[in-house]
Amino acid sequence: RRPIKSACMQLGPISHELCPPSPKLVAMAFSLCLMVCSILAGMCAAADFKYRVAPAPNLAAVQAQIEQWDRAHWPRSRIDVVFVDIDETVVIPSAPFIDGLPRTDEFTRRFRQGCPYEQWSQIEPELEKLYYESPHFLVEHQWVDFLCKLKDNVHVVALTARSFEDNHTMALIGNLQRLGIQFSEPWLQGPMVHTGSSVVDAVGADGIKVGGMIFAHSANKGQVILEYSRLKPGGAVRGTALVDNSMGNCKDAASAVQHAGASDHLSIHYTAAYRMGGELDDMEFWMVNIKDALGIPKDECILPSQDVATESTTPPFRQTLEWL
Repeated sequence: RRPIKSACMQLGPISHELCPPSPKLVAMAFSLCLMVCSILAGMCAAADFKYRVAPAPNLAAVQAQIEQWDRAHWPRSRIDVVFVDIDETVVIPSAPFIDGLPRTDEFTRRFRQGCPYEQWSQIEPELEKLYYESPHFLVEHQWVDFLCKLKDNVHVVALTARSFEDNHTMALIGNLQRLGIQFSEPWLQGPMVHTGSSVVDAVGADGIKVGGMIFAHSANKGQVILEYSRLKPGGAVRGTALVDNSMGNCKDAASAVQHAGASDHLSIHYTAAYRMGGELDDMEFWMVNIKDALGIPKDECILPSQDVATESTTPPFRQTLEWL
C-alpha cells in the first residue's frame, strides 16, 4: 500500500482521479454534508414556521396550530392577540350561493362563461340579496366554547373586511349576539387613521355585548393587525394570529407583518366552511327563479349542467361539484 499511497501524494490535485479516498475520509465528508443540510433545513423550517400559513380544517386544528406555535417560540415569544374573521369563518348563511366557497365559485365561473355582462349585472345583486337575507348559523357549533376558552389566555377580536357603515352591519352583530359569540373588550374604539378601519365594542339590540370588532373597510388585514397591535396600551404585542377562510387574507397578513418586522405572526387558513354551501340542484333552482323574475330568456345564461359546449371541453359539471 505504501508505494500506491506515495504515488497518490505525488500526483497532487489529480490524485482523486486515480486513487480512491480512504473510507474514513469519505465518512467524515458525508457526516459534514449531513450536518450542513440539517442546519439549512432547520433554518428554512424555522423561517417558514414563523411566517407560514398553517392549514386548519376545523377548530381543533386551529387550537393545535396556536399551541404548536407557542411551544416553538417559548420563552422568547407567544401569541397574545388572535384576530378572527367573521363571514364563512365564524358564521355562514343558509344561502345557496356563497362567494369564496369552492362549489359557488365553480358554479359561477362556468355560468358566467355563457352569460353576457349585461345579464350578469342584473343577476349578481339578486345573489347578494339572497345571501344577506338568509338565516345565519355557526360554521362549527364549538365556536362559542372555543372563543370562551381562548379569551382566558389571549386577547381575541373580530376582524372583518366589511365596512362599519354597511347596511348589514347591525344584522351581523345581531346574528353574532343571537348565536352566543363574544370577543374580548377592545383596547381602543373608533377609527384607526393609517388603515381607515374602525374598532367598535359591539352590542346587540338587547344590550348583550358581542365585544371587540374591527371593520377593515377592505383594507389589507395585515396592515390592520399591525396598526391595532401598535396601539396596545402598556406594552408591545409579542405575537399575533389571524384565523380566516380566505387564503389571500392569510398570505397578505403574513407578508405585511413579516416585512414590518413588528412581531411574530401566524396566519391560520380555516376551511371548515368549504364543505358547506349550496348543492347543484339548489343553485340551479334559485338561478332559474332569478332569471325568470328578471325576464331573462331560457336560452340566455344557460345553466352549467345544460351547457353542451362547456361540457364537451371540461369535466362533467355535476361530477365536479360532487368532488368539491
